[in-house]
Amino acid sequence: MLRYFRQISADYRWSFLGTSVLALTQLLQMIIAARLLLPAELGMWAVLMMLYRLLTPLVEAVNRAVIREKSLVQTQIDTLFSLNVLSGLSAAVLLFILADAVSQFFYLDGSDFYFGVFSLIFIVIGLGTLRGSLLQKDLQFRKLATIQVFASLCEFALFLVLLLQGWRLWSLLLAFMLRFSIQHLSYLIFSGYSVRFGCNINSIRPIIGFGKYDLGAQLLNYFYTNIDNILVGRLLGQTALGYYALAWDITVKPVSFFNPVILRVAFPLMAKASNVKKLYIEALKKVALVQLPVYSLLALLMYPLIALVYGQQWTPSAGPAVVLCGVALLRALAEPGASVLAVKGRVDFEFYFQFLNILVTVLSIFLFYYLKPEISSISFAMLLAHVLLMSYWFRWIWKHLIQSESPALQHK
Repeated sequence: MLRYFRQISADYRWSFLGTSVLALTQLLQMIIAARLLLPAELGMWAVLMMLYRLLTPLVEAVNRAVIREKSLVQTQIDTLFSLNVLSGLSAAVLLFILADAVSQFFYLDGSDFYFGVFSLIFIVIGLGTLRGSLLQKDLQFRKLATIQVFASLCEFALFLVLLLQGWRLWSLLLAFMLRFSIQHLSYLIFSGYSVRFGCNINSIRPIIGFGKYDLGAQLLNYFYTNIDNILVGRLLGQTALGYYALAWDITVKPVSFFNPVILRVAFPLMAKASNVKKLYIEALKKVALVQLPVYSLLALLMYPLIALVYGQQWTPSAGPAVVLCGVALLRALAEPGASVLAVKGRVDFEFYFQFLNILVTVLSIFLFYYLKPEISSISFAMLLAHVLLMSYWFRWIWKHLIQSESPALQHK
């Protein structure tokens, strides 16, 4: 038992190391980019990140299904690898096809070449994402952290070199692609699993059955988590999107920094456990104990923080950022529940819940935009929508998944 808890502690330490280095380098990159790039350029970068978040679930559709499987045979691994490679190629082609439509939707000029180069990243993800999931499934957090740290430092170094050479937005794009190339190719090479193609669809039907709902939920979650950026870019323009994207980038940093430390370890542990109540409460407490004081302090210091760190030209982002602290906090507290849904096989609820998310969020945004067409209105709309939605989210998970567990299992 003592060895088990020591292993958990070590897993969290390695997960913290990989996540903290990535978060620190990403924060420094955004600070430097905000000092040297225009709001319109960061608006373009925000569009690229929206496309990344839209298409990545197509490539990683079976990742959580792989982690929650008790065991996998080589035939299944080979078939899933082939499926991921094909999905990566399909995502790259899809982005190439969508480039013109996206440019017209957001009123972008000269963006086609950015999209064409950026599409290559999905091919790389398709090659390595399965091996990364297998490493996580096997609790190989030391290896995952080592790869993540090296890739993050390489990204930051290339970003600095290119930016100082005058490459501007290209410095962000190419450095981002370098990190993912190093990360996913390292998963492929150093995972310890052989690399072979296969095509035995019958062997992965249960995984696909879970993955299709998971994919649907992730795609709907994309629109739910990005609908504000989409509508800001469409209704208010590329420069306003740059201000809003910076506000959201600042407020989401504590979530992207701390939550993966907990959930990257908690999810595979939940998948191996006979019940999840204790692990869910533990993960929720860890998130709350850190995120509540962090977001309270961040909201209080937002105005001087943006002026000092990012520059006076970015102060229009401060007001929306204060409101978005509440949105990010609610999302942070909700994430352990998503792991419970995956472990319990109830991603169907997450799938249907995202429809409600999108409906409530869109209606809130248009209502507040109609009252006052500016980015601060969008942030207040997001806060209202999240208060309503997350109240239902927490209540449903606790009532239907946590309390419904057998008392005998809970005290086992």
